[in-house]
Amino acid sequence: DEGPRMKRMRPICRGMATIIQKRMSHLTVVLEPR
Repeated sequence: DEGPRMKRMRPICRGMATIIQKRMSHLTVVLEPR
């Protein structure tokens, strides 16, 4: 089960990276006016 499990986590990691990038963008915008 370790084989298929790792493959399933790969696509999930990609989605999480997108959410983190969006959050980072918001932080940058907040730091700009500061």
